[in-house]
Amino acid sequence: MLSEHTRVRLSEGQGLVLANGQPPDALITLVPGTGDAAGLVEIAGESVQSRRHAWEKASEEVFQLARDRGICKIFVLDRDGFVSGGAEVDSVLRLSCQLSSARQVDIGETASDADLAQILDLNNRAFAGHPENGNWSLTDLALRLRQPWFRWDGLLLAREAGSVSGFCWTKIHPDGVGEIYVLAVHPERAGEGLGSSLVERGLSYLKSVTTADEAIVYTSAGNDVARRLYDSLGFDVDRETRRLRFDSL
Repeated sequence: MLSEHTRVRLSEGQGLVLANGQPPDALITLVPGTGDAAGLVEIAGESVQSRRHAWEKASEEVFQLARDRGICKIFVLDRDGFVSGGAEVDSVLRLSCQLSSARQVDIGETASDADLAQILDLNNRAFAGHPENGNWSLTDLALRLRQPWFRWDGLLLAREAGSVSGFCWTKIHPDGVGEIYVLAVHPERAGEGLGSSLVERGLSYLKSVTTADEAIVYTSAGNDVARRLYDSLGFDVDRETRRLRFDSL
């Protein structure tokens, strides 16, 4: 399974896919970063063995392709633990919870295109320095709005004095699983419980529009604030993926 960042980039013709096997049983993707951010490499396949074999066969080609395209630094997402040579900077956790146990609340206000400038500004404040979610341009935001899963009623807002102070952006996967795709709270509102309130609204929304009983969210292992928030709402870790940095390719 590829991250949304990679899928969006590939859908717009940005990046490369290296397939392994005939028919392919694994693939490696390379996409450029957002702005000055590093490129991102992901390894996908049906089994650990197929993913390992693909990386062993094509890793040097991936690095060369990055160099050829002027990408001098990349992050590699490694959920199996076989990638070596890079500096482990953090881990991405996938957490999940059962929607049937989520508290039902009023989902409140949803977004419209008139809110996009404020949503973009808030996103970049909340995710400053983040390799995938940070430093978005209006084009980066528009790419996500064009994805087939996007729904305006799934982008929930908190507003204060006419300004967007937080949002919870949800996503429904083809199999019906719901996702808290992006949670952003204005830095000046941190610690006030707004994030928890927004996630509860997001879970209530997902509960009302999908028949699946699972909701997921991705966060960094080192993000203690997010870990505590999701733990309090019944999320448990079900997958960990290392993020390795390769500099000066």
